Amino acid sequence: MKKTILIIAFLCISSIGSVFAQNDNTVYFDSGGTQYTVEEIEIWKRINAEEITNKTTYSYRSRFSISSYMLNNDKALVYLILTSKSIETDKDKQSWFDLYPQMKSEQIYKLYGILIKEGYKLREIDKQYKKNKEEIKRKYNL
Repeated sequence: MKKTILIIAFLCISSIGSVFAQNDNTVYFDSGGTQYTVEEIEIWKRINAEEITNKTTYSYRSRFSISSYMLNNDKALVYLILTSKSIETDKDKQSWFDLYPQMKSEQIYKLYGILIKEGYKLREIDKQYKKNKEEIKRKYNL
C-alpha cells in the first residue's frame, strides 16, 4: 500500500501541472504558488552544507542503500529525505532513494522545492507555537 502511495506521489511530482522552464531557470509549483529557482535551491544547499554533511554521516548511510552517485552529487537531497517529517518510515525513505536514478532533473528540483517548503512551514509552525506558549506563560505568570 505505501509503495503504491509513493509511486503515485512520484507520478504526481512529474505531472502535477507544474512547469519546469529551463530558459528562465524557474521551477513553478502549483500548490500554494511557491516558486523556487534552481539558483535558490543551490544557495539553500550551500547555506546548509555543514548540517547536510553532519546529517548524512555513516550512521544514516548504514541504514539505507543510497547510490554513491546520489551521495556524491545530491547530498542535500539525501539530507532532505532523511529529515523530512512527511516521509516517515525508513521504507518510504528507501523508496525515494531507489526512485532517484529514474528521476529527471526537473523532477529532482521539484522534490527539492517540496521538501524545502515543508521544512520552512514546519519552522514557521514551531515559531508560532513557541510564541503562543510564551504569551500564555506571561498571561498566567507561569
